Amino acid sequence: MQDNLNERGLGRPVREVHLGSFQKFLYLFIAPLVFTVCLTLVLGGSLGIFDFSPQFTRVQLWLHTLPVVGAWIPEPMPPVSEDTAREQIMREIAAQWDLIARQQEILDERAQDITLRERQLNEIAQQIRLAEDQRQSRAQIMAILVEYFETMRPADAADIMNRVQTETAVEIFLAMDIARGARIMQEMDPDRASLVTETIRR
Repeated sequence: MQDNLNERGLGRPVREVHLGSFQKFLYLFIAPLVFTVCLTLVLGGSLGIFDFSPQFTRVQLWLHTLPVVGAWIPEPMPPVSEDTAREQIMREIAAQWDLIARQQEILDERAQDITLRERQLNEIAQQIRLAEDQRQSRAQIMAILVEYFETMRPADAADIMNRVQTETAVEIFLAMDIARGARIMQEMDPDRASLVTETIRR
């Protein structure tokens, strides 16, 4: 069986490796220790536990000074102190507060404009309601006057028509029965009756 394996090139004699005490110490203690330290440093640096920025800055500066490699390595930025970082954060916060204050002023101005427009709309609506009430009151008054003139004698009604304003007389005649209005018109002053007639025809 061993001869067949040797003929196929698959079987090779096994040699025993004897390690010295230093090699055993190296493989069993030093190598795992170095691996553990490297892993701890990498994880601590990535998690922010260890700060290697000064060392990296020195290495980067040294590489930047090399004749050929320095052209590919950028010059390290100067470190930012805590006071400078704090001042920058405070400036950013102040800028944000200024922006919020300006936006609040714009919102206040818009709210004032809306309040003013609502007040103007309310005043206009009140004036419209007042005009409608006055129109209804005038219509009621005119209805009473028309009924009153229709029950009077034509001569008495004509005497009153001669003294009221032309617009009022025209409004009463337009709301009155045509036949009764004609009888009152005949009793009125001719000039006054002519003026009222011309105003009605317009």
